[in-house]
Amino acid sequence: MIAALFDSDGTLYSAQFGRGMLKYAETHGRRSLAWLYYASLIPDILISKMSAAGKDHFQRVMIARLAG
Repeated sequence: MIAALFDSDGTLYSAQFGRGMLKYAETHGRRSLAWLYYASLIPDILISKMSAAGKDHFQRVMIARLAG
């Protein structure tokens, strides 16, 4: 069994989550996939900045896309 745990809200890991993910992806030859993932989040970042849903909505989207 393989498990993947993510601490995207900063309760266990307080450094920049995105930078850590990009560094890991680059080290393991998946840099372009990581960049595509973050590029896909740009519209949701803008929506969360302009809406009342804000950070909670963005975190749900970010986590859901990690699984995809």
